Amino acid sequence: FGRFNLNSMNRQLKGYLSKRYPEGGGKSFVMADLEELMNIESAQWAAAFGLKGGAQANYGSAALLTYYYYHLDGSGDAANMIAFLRGLETANSSEDEEALIKKHLMRNRTYAQLAEDVKIAYRKEGVSITFSPAHK
Repeated sequence: FGRFNLNSMNRQLKGYLSKRYPEGGGKSFVMADLEELMNIESAQWAAAFGLKGGAQANYGSAALLTYYYYHLDGSGDAANMIAFLRGLETANSSEDEEALIKKHLMRNRTYAQLAEDVKIAYRKEGVSITFSPAHK
């Protein structure tokens, strides 16, 4: 099994934002629409490499969402993400995986409510998050 280094993640996150997105000075970021990000298909992800800044925006958005689920969601102890990952170990189908996402990551929230929770949590960390409009 792989290991995550979770030491000084807040500092590392702000350093990442400052380095990759200097226009925001490490204090602001425009994330991809959460519904699109959480449901992106491999082909869509790959297609972003052909768009100026597309792949970078996807990776940055994914990094911020991951950080949120590990450090800012719920009690900030990653319990929901851990439960989701444990559930994936025995999931047998995409329906099982969707049920795990609803149960542990969405927890009866709409994507709009999740986006608001992400914005509020990051605001407490000193980072301003806005979301790009959906490309539906």
